[in-house]
Amino acid sequence: MNDILLIGKHYPAGVDFRAHNMGKMIMASTSKRDMAHAQEFGRRELLRNGIVAGASMVAWHAGLSPSLAQTATIANKDVLSLQERAAALGIEVQAPNITKSLTGTGHLELRTLADLVDSALAKSSGAADDAEKLAADAGELLSKLNRMVRPPRREGEAKGKAKPFAQLKGEYRKMFETCQPDPKHLSELQAWVTKLSSTSSRKRYGDLEAVTKVPWHVIAVIHYRECSANFMGHLHNGDPIAKKTVNVPAARPDPWNPPPSPWNPVTAWQASGIDAFTYDGLANQVDWGLELTLYRLEAYNGFGTRNHGAIPNYLWNFSKFPVRGGYDSDGHWNPNYLSSQCGAAVLMKLLANQGLISV
Repeated sequence: MNDILLIGKHYPAGVDFRAHNMGKMIMASTSKRDMAHAQEFGRRELLRNGIVAGASMVAWHAGLSPSLAQTATIANKDVLSLQERAAALGIEVQAPNITKSLTGTGHLELRTLADLVDSALAKSSGAADDAEKLAADAGELLSKLNRMVRPPRREGEAKGKAKPFAQLKGEYRKMFETCQPDPKHLSELQAWVTKLSSTSSRKRYGDLEAVTKVPWHVIAVIHYRECSANFMGHLHNGDPIAKKTVNVPAARPDPWNPPPSPWNPVTAWQASGIDAFTYDGLANQVDWGLELTLYRLEAYNGFGTRNHGAIPNYLWNFSKFPVRGGYDSDGHWNPNYLSSQCGAAVLMKLLANQGLISV
């Protein structure tokens, strides 16, 4: 097992420690009841999925601060290995930074791993060469870390009961017009906007738009929310594209035999995207006005958060709106949950402010 970087502390492989000790380390303040709940949940995850999962579940279940769920654990040696392989192939990519977040915890910038995937795919000449293998491995690691950022959905309550569009239309317009990105996150958000609107990203989003009729910027914000902009991840939920999805929606695409043969990860990502948007009813829609776009984005994630009376973090996180509450890793509602991702509507507002889209 790789060494693990946990909240700025380094633990050698093979160290025997339990999830309740992790909980004591990472939980600065919470009630005794929540502490016990988080620790017990972490123990179960530790036994089922190992140290990395156990530590991250503790953070999620406690409803801790935005970047903490994303960075509760980092497989440090895996990241360093990817950097070394990229250098050997002559791929210039910014090293994934481990910086201090707003909470003082170790923070891995997932965007730099997404950059590594893109650079490796661009370097690849096909036929499963070393660059393509690097893209696959970087993408798989990014999918695992993305799962720390984005807890799995469930078909049931997390999807929730949809409200009629007519009841929400005015709300969407009003909130979008008054939406202001949180200044604390502005530099991070600008970096994501730059990535999502880059020439290479725009081309791939544009190619998918040509087939599905889903606007490029809608594809972009879904790609960010579901995959951390990983072009080796399914747009359904961020799972690696080399296999069918495991998390909800599971076993997609069905059948999964992306053209052409042999395997082509670029074509596979597009084929997966076509399936994702067809499965969720986004493909071949005609009206992509602002209000309907936001309604469809919320539906893509599910109305469960709204059903609990909370502002949907999928749309409005990292804005001035008070967003708290969501579904954590085991699919149950946590009123203290804080997402570590920017809301899709907030990203759209930044794209609009920069004249990249018209809404």
